[in-house]
This record gives sequence, C-alpha cells and structure tokens, in this order.
Amino acid sequence: LPVGRHLVTVTRAGLFVSQAGKEAVEVTFEVADPSSPHRGRRHDNEKFWLTEAAAHRLVNLCLACDPDFPAFDERSDDEVHRAFVGRRVAVQIAAARKADAFRPVEAVGFDALTDDELELLGAAPAQAAPPAPRSPARPASIAPTLPPGDDDIPF
Repeated sequence: LPVGRHLVTVTRAGLFVSQAGKEAVEVTFEVADPSSPHRGRRHDNEKFWLTEAAAHRLVNLCLACDPDFPAFDERSDDEVHRAFVGRRVAVQIAAARKADAFRPVEAVGFDALTDDELELLGAAPAQAAPPAPRSPARPASIAPTLPPGDDDIPF
C-alpha cells in the first residue's frame, strides 16, 4: 500500500515462526474504503513480534480494533485467526525503517474507525479468508504453551 492512512479489514491472521524460532502474529490488511483508489489492495504479512519490546504494537492494534478486544492465545493459529479476521481498523502506512525490495513500507499506527468511517464501510464485515494451514516447513513453537490466564495477551 502507498504511504498514508487507509481504512482496512483484516483478511488473514495467524501465527508466524521465523527460522530462528521467534514467534509473531502475522496479519494481512485489505483496503475496504469504497471511495479509495486503493480499494482491494493488500498490505501482506505485517508481523507483530511476540516479545516484550514489541508487544505495544500488537496491543495498539487490538485496542484500535476494539477497546474490549477479547482474550486470545497469541500462539494459536486458530485463535489468532478468530480474534482478528474480519475486524476493521484505520492503519497508517509509512516508509519502512529497514526498507528493502520486499518490504518498502510498514504499518506504524492504528486508529479506531470513526462513526463516519464505519458508515462509509457499511455495517457488514468483509468476507474473511479461511485460516491458512500451518506449513510443515515451519518449525513448531519453541516457547512453552502458557496456561489460560486473566491477561488479554500473556507475554
């Protein structure tokens, strides 16, 4: 997506595990604004790393989607998919801090949609893509599975 603010729907979300074993929630946004010349364009594979230093990005996305965002296990593909897919949010796209040929831009901020923006997008959420099956090439999580707790996002 080009640099700027876009009204988007989350069309894919799941767990990503790097070759080094680091985990992230990976999200794809699609422009949903019917008045945008970029409608239907996607911002693929935005990663929200599951580390203490990066947790604020995922928390900000959750709060922008819904101030009462439901608890979910961020290390479960199915729960991540159910928690995010179909949600609408405003995303701010900017030039990537470490730009390369594959990733010239990144999502740097998220805002809840205003009443006018919600009306513009319509009441019905966009049709979500089914969860992508976990690739056998991806390593299994090396982090222990945490027991259910009271925290929204247990880091």
